[in-house]
Amino acid sequence: MPVVTSTRDLNKLLIRSSSGGVALAARFLALPCSARALTGRRETNCLKERTEMNKLALLALVGAVGTASADLLITEVYAGITGEDGTEDWFEVTWTGAGTFDTGILFYDDESADPTVNAPLDSFVLNTGESAVFLQDGDAAAITTFLDIWGPVANVGIAAGGGGLSQNGDGIFLFDGNLPGANVIASVAFDGSFANSGATIVFDAAGNASSAMLGVDGAYESAMFFNDNIGGDDNMISLIGSPGVIPAPGAVALLGLGGLVAGRRRR
Repeated sequence: MPVVTSTRDLNKLLIRSSSGGVALAARFLALPCSARALTGRRETNCLKERTEMNKLALLALVGAVGTASADLLITEVYAGITGEDGTEDWFEVTWTGAGTFDTGILFYDDESADPTVNAPLDSFVLNTGESAVFLQDGDAAAITTFLDIWGPVANVGIAAGGGGLSQNGDGIFLFDGNLPGANVIASVAFDGSFANSGATIVFDAAGNASSAMLGVDGAYESAMFFNDNIGGDDNMISLIGSPGVIPAPGAVALLGLGGLVAGRRRR
């Protein structure tokens, strides 16, 4: 495997070999600043370049494997807010393929993209167009809290482990196993521009991210919850999102053909 110690090296490898670049990018995300041959640079500059290189490596991973399964989509993410989050970090998946899909075969990790962290998802058998929401490392009480805040959402389960999501930018990777070399079935990435927006992050079929907007594609306002950091005068706040909202009949095909969602309904 070639040695990569700078953004220029990483760019060269990704251009030269997509498969080799993906493998190297996954390793590079964990490479400490001190090991990146940045001799003679001040620590602040070193950390700045590390941040830029990590972003490049993560985007390379997502770009290379984001179409690994066009039928399973990661359609919404909540990475928390400053202060009390209300719920655990969570993400939503939607099955757009024919037949059914069992989420119990999947394993989760964040931008470190490591299947061996062994974070299985709860099992839900999804029909075409159905969604499931997974709380990162939560429990039964966390599911109850989620339902109190977001209302009667179907198929809410747990991703038992894996990295917590950062509102400053992160990624979600779903694998078909928990051993080295497991296949990525779906992945998305997002940056810090969505932090404290008051809304979840929604993704189209191409993995493009945007903030949920009230009344658009079924997005609605959650119940109020305590947050003494960015809450109002009464230290209460609500969020805009659409967990459990699935494509209206006839719109599922559009999801799989370019992310055009004509209409959405609550399940």
